[in-house]
Amino acid sequence: LNARLVGACSERLMLRAPQLEDAFDLFDATRHPAFNEHLMWAAPRHLSSVVTRMKRVIARAHAGACAAFCAVDRSSGRWVSLFRFEPREQQPTWAELGLWSHPAFWGSGHGEEVTRLAIEQAFSRSSLDAVLACASPRHKVSLRLLESCGLEPIGIEPRAHESGHQVPLMRMLMTRTRWRWRRATCAFPPTASRACCSPATTSRWSR
Repeated sequence: LNARLVGACSERLMLRAPQLEDAFDLFDATRHPAFNEHLMWAAPRHLSSVVTRMKRVIARAHAGACAAFCAVDRSSGRWVSLFRFEPREQQPTWAELGLWSHPAFWGSGHGEEVTRLAIEQAFSRSSLDAVLACASPRHKVSLRLLESCGLEPIGIEPRAHESGHQVPLMRMLMTRTRWRWRRATCAFPPTASRACCSPATTSRWSR
């Protein structure tokens, strides 16, 4: 799935493989208090911990243990978000999506754009049967984003925070059948294109 996602484009975004220097932008994002509010890991105090986390993401993607990519703005090359599809042991034909977006792009529709693009690529270029996402019931922005992309709530599931305590999360699901129906009714129009120009620059912008 990694190879099938990298290079895909929407109107404003292009997907590329994650790079270690993306840790600078992710760490910059964590300086915004609201970014950390609903994370399943504690707000990092130092850049080194984010570098370590990014190394793990890249290593897992290279090993085929997950699909991970970064969305960059096509006009400026600025880092927008890190997106992942994680496998589900209980449902091997499902994938769970996760998205970390830089606060500089909040409220501009970039989160919805990259989520739609990733879901479109996942269903059209793989044999996945369903895409799952989990978000805090208190995180109304994330829930609205997922609902706007076609995912439906299916119940609460407790998850372990990295610090050890349990966090109740709302499970949101889109099946391949629902994706096909939304495409047929133009509720989920195709947004992806493989013929994509490179962004203006791919260097990090928040050094």
